[in-house]
Amino acid sequence: MKTNFITSLMLAAVAMSATAQAKTPPVIEAISSYFCLSTQVAEDGTIYSADKVHFYHQTRLDPLPLPPYQGLFSGYCHNKLLDGDVDSPLFPRLGSRPGAFNLFGSQYGSPDQFISLQYPDSPVSSMKHMGFLAVPQVSGNTVTCPQFDFATESLFAAIPAIQERNGDTLLIPQPELSRVWFYMKNRIPT
Repeated sequence: MKTNFITSLMLAAVAMSATAQAKTPPVIEAISSYFCLSTQVAEDGTIYSADKVHFYHQTRLDPLPLPPYQGLFSGYCHNKLLDGDVDSPLFPRLGSRPGAFNLFGSQYGSPDQFISLQYPDSPVSSMKHMGFLAVPQVSGNTVTCPQFDFATESLFAAIPAIQERNGDTLLIPQPELSRVWFYMKNRIPT
């Protein structure tokens, strides 16, 4: 997948600070991620194209397995070499990342400071509410998270430059992104 895209859609996720003493601690919702391979298959059954498509779900709720031989999604979310063609709730998801990031489980403070993050939790499901994000504050070219009585971190959305392919969005928490981010300066990654 080409990554000439990180749309810095900064969203505030939460990470509790051990030193912060909030009066009423917020409800935290852990979000897990995994990916599926969306495939294009030739008439002879040969796979000639595969794209990763990321999905997110509340960690406490496992996504449903794909129904066998469904026509809605051409692909798979489990290891077909080990587990066969038919999916099962017992099979681990590809690229599973339990607790990839955290969201607010409820609006903590003023409702106008929060938006609901909705995302399908599998290729055959509709949008589902996963939790709440604090709305980033924009001032000129500066984007910051709202201030709370505890530590928060940014959540970034990486969106492909070519939306027609699969419309995949990769949600990346700041600590993970900061290990790999760079920008191009005079054609040199910096």
